[in-house]
Amino acid sequence: IAFDVGPLGKLFAPLGDLPFEEGIRLFSEVFRTALRVHKQYPFDLILIETINDCYEAKAAVIAAKEVMEEVGISLPVIVTTVYDQSAKSLTGSDPETMVTILEGLGVVALGMNCSLGPKQMTDIVPRLTAVSSLPVVVNPNAGLPQSQQGHTIYDVTPADFATITSSFVDMGASLLGGCCGTTPEHIRAFKEAAKA
Repeated sequence: IAFDVGPLGKLFAPLGDLPFEEGIRLFSEVFRTALRVHKQYPFDLILIETINDCYEAKAAVIAAKEVMEEVGISLPVIVTTVYDQSAKSLTGSDPETMVTILEGLGVVALGMNCSLGPKQMTDIVPRLTAVSSLPVVVNPNAGLPQSQQGHTIYDVTPADFATITSSFVDMGASLLGGCCGTTPEHIRAFKEAAKA
């Protein structure tokens, strides 16, 4: 069971108006609240996901580690970041830069989630696994989001999701799952394909 936290929703300075120290403070509030109930409702790790700025990833990990030290709890931290189809984060970082920063912060695993479907992640996954000394996490969407009649849909079928996502194992990814638009059928199909 993971305590899962996403981005703050504001850009960090200098591109945005959120100061780095304020970002750490805001993430710390979140982690303090979660860790306050940890004894009653225990979880096994902290997952920081859907982060599109290396500066925000750094603030989140620092906050998690500082609050864990403050309350006397030690849990593994995993971070997954997001990229566009050119393999850049919103603020321009590439996968290699993210790996370098996150490994330096002492996370136990790192990778990518959301924003892209498995097909669009195919060129990015080997870039992550080539430079990471840690387990690599890959959680694609069920395709790129599309709007139809006011609803967001994802058009990658469970079978196609399974075929492409299972190839990430051969590329060196260790932890795989699904993000937006995936269903139990997507995960079931992937699990069966990965066994083969």
